[in-house]
Amino acid sequence: MIPQKFSVKPGGPKHDVFGATLGEGFQPVTSLDEVVDWAALLDSGNGQFERAGALDTKLAKVLLDLPFMPPTVPAFERSLAVRNLLRAQSFLIPSGEQVAGAIMAAGATEITTAMIETVREEGDKLGFPKATPLWIYLLAEGKAIGRMDENTQGQKKFVKGEGLGPVGARLVGEVIIGLLELDSRSFLGANRNWSPADTNDKIGANGVTNLYQLLTA
Repeated sequence: MIPQKFSVKPGGPKHDVFGATLGEGFQPVTSLDEVVDWAALLDSGNGQFERAGALDTKLAKVLLDLPFMPPTVPAFERSLAVRNLLRAQSFLIPSGEQVAGAIMAAGATEITTAMIETVREEGDKLGFPKATPLWIYLLAEGKAIGRMDENTQGQKKFVKGEGLGPVGARLVGEVIIGLLELDSRSFLGANRNWSPADTNDKIGANGVTNLYQLLTA
C-alpha cells in the first residue's frame, strides 16, 4: 500500500522509502529532514497528507529486494514476500481459509462462507488453489472484501480495497487490544472502562477519533 516515494512533511520533497534521506532500515534519526510531521502522513484535516494505495496482493518494488539485508542473505530471501511465506511455513501457521472458518465458527457474524470462497478464488489466481497462506489471504481479503463501514443509520457495507477485511481487522484489532490490556501503564490496562472519549478535555467533545489525534494529543 505504501508508495515508492513519499513526503514526511506537508508539501515537502518526496523521499524514497529506503534511501539516503530516510535511511535503509531501522536506524536512529540523524537529520531534521528525517523527522516525521504526522500531518504529512495522516489526515489532520489539512488535505495534504500522503494516501496509501488500495489494498491488493502486490508489493512495492523496493520490498522485493530489501536494501538493509546483510550481503550474506541469499537473493531470494531478500524479498519480504518470500520471508513472510517462509516464516508462515516454519511456524506451521494455518491457512487463511482455516483461520477465517475458525473465527466464523466461534460466532463472528461479519464473516460468511461466501466471503471465504471469494477470497479463496483470489488465492487460486495467485497459485494457491487449495489453501491460501494467511498473509496472502489477508491481502486478498482487503482487495476482494475490504473494510466494513457503518453509517449513522447503523447500515453496514464493505468497501473493497479500503482497509483490512473482517479476518485481518479482527487479528490486528485483537492483538492491539490484548497488548493494551496486559500493559498496566496503558489507559485500558489501568481501567477497563476507559474510552477514547475520555480524552475530550484535550481533543474535543468526542475525544480521540482518529490515528492523527492519537499520535499528537
